[in-house]
Amino acid sequence: MVEISQEAFRAACAAVHGGDDGGVGTLAEKTVHAVLKHCCAPYADSREVSIGGYIADAVGEEGIIEIQTAGFCRMRKKLEVFLSACPVTVVWPCIERLWLRTVDSFGEAGPRRRSPKRQIPAGLFRELYGLGELVGAPGLRFKVVRLEAEELRSAEKVRRKGHWPGYEKIDRYPIALLGEVDIGSPEELWKLLPETPEQFPEEITAAEFSALTGLGTDFSRMALKVFCRCGLAEETGKRGRARVYALPGSEKYSRETEYGGNRTD
Repeated sequence: MVEISQEAFRAACAAVHGGDDGGVGTLAEKTVHAVLKHCCAPYADSREVSIGGYIADAVGEEGIIEIQTAGFCRMRKKLEVFLSACPVTVVWPCIERLWLRTVDSFGEAGPRRRSPKRQIPAGLFRELYGLGELVGAPGLRFKVVRLEAEELRSAEKVRRKGHWPGYEKIDRYPIALLGEVDIGSPEELWKLLPETPEQFPEEITAAEFSALTGLGTDFSRMALKVFCRCGLAEETGKRGRARVYALPGSEKYSRETEYGGNRTD
């Protein structure tokens, strides 16, 4: 699986911010997407390649690379076509540290402040849930890229359907590469868990899974559903209103480092 070095990350940021198009941003991409695409495919002729009627972000020796920030469910048809041709790695940017700056009507950015919101690698389970049964397809791999980023937002609040008025996001700009988590097979999904006990009980509910792993209950439900689709868990019944799952063979998998990933911070 392609690895992103600190040097490659800095070079990609410089190329995108400096306006070196070289194939970067030709589809009106946001900056995080453009930087990661440049990291994974530094040569322009390997980016934005047409395959089976779809445009792949990059193509290399290890197959197709797709960068997707959210909405994996929208990729299902595209991934099915790509997987019929070669292995596919889906790169998901995880913004663990986010700074906010507001831009006024004159284009001036205000002081930076820390956002209370943060993503965690286990947030990938929400996206994997949207892939349905495709999540365990042979040849489908995932890379979580842990980032620090800055978000510029407009000073004018806008009303969105079903939401209170909020600031309009202009773009997000990567600041630092914090690490990576590579998921090369369904068994490696255990790396996404913040904590893993030495052994899970024979049967477990989402609430119990949440307490043991440090995930929220909603994330735990999605994680268990994803595990079921990959053959790593099975639903065995109900305990009251709660669904009960078995995790056969879970003791085989453990975290070697935080989030099971490669730390660079």
